[in-house]
Amino acid sequence: MTRYSIIEADVQNNRDEILSILMKNLTGASPNKYEWNYIQCPYGAAHCWLAKHEQSNTFIGTVALFPRVILVKGEPLIAAINGDFAVHIQHRNLIPALSLQKEIQSKIHDTKFKFIYGLPNKQSKNILLRLGYKKIGRFAHFIKPLRSEYQNNRYIHSFLQLKIFARAVDFLIKSFSKENRYKTTLKYSIITPEYFDDRFDVFWKNVSKHFTSIGERTSFF
Repeated sequence: MTRYSIIEADVQNNRDEILSILMKNLTGASPNKYEWNYIQCPYGAAHCWLAKHEQSNTFIGTVALFPRVILVKGEPLIAAINGDFAVHIQHRNLIPALSLQKEIQSKIHDTKFKFIYGLPNKQSKNILLRLGYKKIGRFAHFIKPLRSEYQNNRYIHSFLQLKIFARAVDFLIKSFSKENRYKTTLKYSIITPEYFDDRFDVFWKNVSKHFTSIGERTSFF
């Protein structure tokens, strides 16, 4: 019988094992993203668990809780995103996946988090619902490419890797953007600051009042 065990990982010492699983199973995983999400996040380091296949003595799955501040009716609460949930394809038999998620639930009371939430894909959605998560809303992800190098030219012909063509396409993207054709009687200007400063905090303070719940967005995060 195949046996698995779950261990709480050290995001520094187990970096290679965790990153290896993420890069084999999740789109967009990278060493730079790992450094920010797991170690350098202003709200604190991530909590992470690894699933181990006992017979081969190898790690085959992982899941993490990422600290986040959520404003609920104006009150800031320390929460966590249940994310980077990944299991090698040959071990996706529910046992390691369920074990990882159950481990999170058994340890949540040992953390400072008031609640945990997730944005699951189709594969993990049913697992979370099975373990008692409640659907409280829908999440829409909007993407607007600003330059031709979006996604490292994943969706664009290879000739755009030549700078002369890339610059021409960048000019067309900017010229035909809808915001350039937006008409208003208000006078405004657009600037691109070198870094996030106190103006973002003022903007956040004004905007956050209009939401029942929203993740904090300031110059700090």
